[in-house]
Amino acid sequence: MLTPHCVECGEPLDKKSTGRPRLYCSNRCRLRAQRRRKSEPAYRVIDAGAADVGELDVSDVLGPTSADPDEAVVESIVLARSAAASFGVSAERARPQLSWRCEKMAEHIAAGLTRYFKPR
Repeated sequence: MLTPHCVECGEPLDKKSTGRPRLYCSNRCRLRAQRRRKSEPAYRVIDAGAADVGELDVSDVLGPTSADPDEAVVESIVLARSAAASFGVSAERARPQLSWRCEKMAEHIAAGLTRYFKPR
């Protein structure tokens, strides 16, 4: 089981035996997150020509893929590897509350690729 982390600074949290799980390691992080939420604009979904993100097709974002199914799988593997690398770079540059998430995402993508598509 993964250790929960503070959503603001990424520090590991002690698990309480009862009650709601903690989100922040301290009042300092809780107040910092509150101030940040008030000062930052809300995130917006980028409209890519579809009413809902769920309606987007891969070709809307990436362009046409190969007609050969095997080549399409290879293209997907390359894109997944570049996504893992992108998350790795973001982990180094992002603020702490996002950095550890990006690092974990990069690790999970790389582990999934290694598990299901072993490199030769």
